[in-house]
Amino acid sequence: MLVFHYTSVTIQDNYDIQVQVTGIGTVSGLPVQSYVQTPVVDFTAPQQVSIVVRPEDRDNLLMIWRASNSAFDPHDANIPWHTGKPNASYRYWQVRVYLLHPEAVLDRIELIPEQMIGKHSDMTFNL
Repeated sequence: MLVFHYTSVTIQDNYDIQVQVTGIGTVSGLPVQSYVQTPVVDFTAPQQVSIVVRPEDRDNLLMIWRASNSAFDPHDANIPWHTGKPNASYRYWQVRVYLLHPEAVLDRIELIPEQMIGKHSDMTFNL
């Protein structure tokens, strides 16, 4: 189930949907640390995962990740964040992408299990 919170309205959707955001704006510009964060994704068993951020823009986007074989809360400060390519297998994964420039564009974040590389992934977070 997907749950979206908009101000005081909650929309619950039991269907597989795709959402496209055409723009995000603020009155005073971007905060100092703007980022997009995935939920904690449970792969049901430890998996080596490839993380893809689209578009690949190393000048304007910084991707960090964290993972564990024990379930953790999305806001748990005890699970450390890492940069670079993951090199181990974990069951639970979370990704955060920092927008380093006010003009930065982030289209999607993909978590692709090793055996699915080159195939369709169901763990795509379209923005």
